[in-house]
Amino acid sequence: MSYRVVQWATGSVGMWSLKEIIRNPDLELVGLRVYGADKVGRDAGEIAGGDAVGVIATDSSAEILALDCDVVIHCAQAFGQMEQMTENVIALLESGKNVVSVSDYISPDLWRPGLLERLDAAAKRGGVTLHGTGIDPGFLCDRLPATLTGLSTEVHHIHMTEIADLRGHPNPAMIMELLGFGLKPEDFTLDLANPGLIYCSLMFPQALHALFKLLQLPFDRIETAEPVLAVATKDLTVAAGDVAAGTIAGITWVFKGFRPDDPPDEPFATHQWSWYLEEGLPGMPEAHGRYQIRLDVLGTPNLQTVIDITHPDDPFFMPTAGAAIRAIPETVAAEPGHLMAPVFGVWSPHLRSPAETHK
Repeated sequence: MSYRVVQWATGSVGMWSLKEIIRNPDLELVGLRVYGADKVGRDAGEIAGGDAVGVIATDSSAEILALDCDVVIHCAQAFGQMEQMTENVIALLESGKNVVSVSDYISPDLWRPGLLERLDAAAKRGGVTLHGTGIDPGFLCDRLPATLTGLSTEVHHIHMTEIADLRGHPNPAMIMELLGFGLKPEDFTLDLANPGLIYCSLMFPQALHALFKLLQLPFDRIETAEPVLAVATKDLTVAAGDVAAGTIAGITWVFKGFRPDDPPDEPFATHQWSWYLEEGLPGMPEAHGRYQIRLDVLGTPNLQTVIDITHPDDPFFMPTAGAAIRAIPETVAAEPGHLMAPVFGVWSPHLRSPAETHK
């Protein structure tokens, strides 16, 4: 079966997705939504660095909504524009288009009350499905650890750590604006002055929330520890730009997920992100390579998995795009509503019949 696909946005993830849609014989590109004025009116194939394919890029959402397609790969950046992004997604769903969105809508009810219901209702009105994917959150730190627990008869704690050497990461909007590198430590605040950091605090905990759902565990709360910051020991020049000595060059976030009966200092699951732009910063773990995930399931038996993601050009965004592309068949085939990708045979406190696929 061939799928008619619209690519929405051509930033760091979207460009990889666009290239894969053009390359894959099972996919037919029928539309391209762009945001940069320099891309409007150009052929999608040329934007992707190849030959023309006969699809002209537009910055008109109305033109995209009028198209007939099976699925939209939605890769728009959301920080500072979360409500507008959601309105765009709802409009796509209501127009009868399945949507696969990268790194968002993994577990949208954690964002704010009623959001999941709004998205689910919009999808059902359009007779289509919304699936939030990505690699973290959305795969490596929710679906993958849940799958690992299928080897365990007891699980006491799950610890997940993402470690990323971002010196070669070329996206200044993500590195500087979203994550907060290059800020003075006193300016690293979770308020409207830093919409990217607000977005981080909303997006990243979705992995823990999704993990609880996949394991069918009662969920109580997520606690966010104070981010640990490390400053550059010298002036740095990295792929995303310049970082001055004394400004932030290393960041660690820690999120803790609790069941209702867990003691205050004993979360069931812990999710840590550590990113850096300079090696050897105090208190910062270092990846062996550019991008590494470490998963520990403590129980019977104990399980430890280390995943090194490698790619000659981009170990971060290329696999994120890959996860979205691979989700197309299941998303298109799913019942209307919000789709959380299921996993099979996971651990739970009690043996029970398999759960219905999350919708």
